[in-house]
Amino acid sequence: MMFEKKKRNIFKPVSEQPDNFIDGFGEWLDTKDGEDTMQAIDDINEFLRDASVDTNERKIILSDDVKLTITQIAEKIKQHSEAPLEVIIRHIILWLQMEYVPDNLSEKEMENFEIQIEEWIENYKNNA
Repeated sequence: MMFEKKKRNIFKPVSEQPDNFIDGFGEWLDTKDGEDTMQAIDDINEFLRDASVDTNERKIILSDDVKLTITQIAEKIKQHSEAPLEVIIRHIILWLQMEYVPDNLSEKEMENFEIQIEEWIENYKNNA
């Protein structure tokens, strides 16, 4: 699987105020860090499109049922991505925290799932 580097259409500032958020964000997107971050997000979203999560084993399950750790997933994505490994790892963690939503969980199950994700990430950061 090869990831293609997406060329982003950077928007022009909507305000003449030089210190507003949109101007700053647009300027950041033009930096190396901004480009790396956006590339990592694109690559992660492509790679994890059909993935699921096993919080008990603390692994991400790919569409072919292969279970990998955060580091293993990051290294696999890095093989096809120009984004730095640290940026990829940071955005895999954000994917776990903010983007991945399991199907058919009750409110209580979802609360438990979120706790397990946070414990997983905390443990990962402490052992990294």
